[in-house]
Amino acid sequence: KHAGQVVTNYTKNFEKGFVVWFVVFSEKHRDYIRKILSEAGIEQKLYDMMILDQEQILKSYESTEYNDKSSTTHLSEIESQSLTLLGASPSTAQNITSQMPVSTNTILQTMKSLQQKNLVDSSYSETKT
Repeated sequence: KHAGQVVTNYTKNFEKGFVVWFVVFSEKHRDYIRKILSEAGIEQKLYDMMILDQEQILKSYESTEYNDKSSTTHLSEIESQSLTLLGASPSTAQNITSQMPVSTNTILQTMKSLQQKNLVDSSYSETKT
């Protein structure tokens, strides 16, 4: 990253009240970012930094990708919210729509999608007419 962008990103996130982390792949990059932030008057105690082993990450990613392409499930925002609302108990589409600004039909389609992804089973949500 360019020096100015590092400070800008830190400031923007710190002002929003976020805990700021920098993730880098080498001690050289860690030292560079620390130097930039120090020159901007930002103390090390105000942010965290992690060095990741890039080679290990790539090996792990390649191994996972090669061995099991089906291990990742992508969820839409509405699917994620619906799962959160379902929690550990069955619910009707009407119960879910009372907590979300979407139609009952949208929730029914979402439940069907979640069933196809094997994240809920057909008995988990009920359809009432």
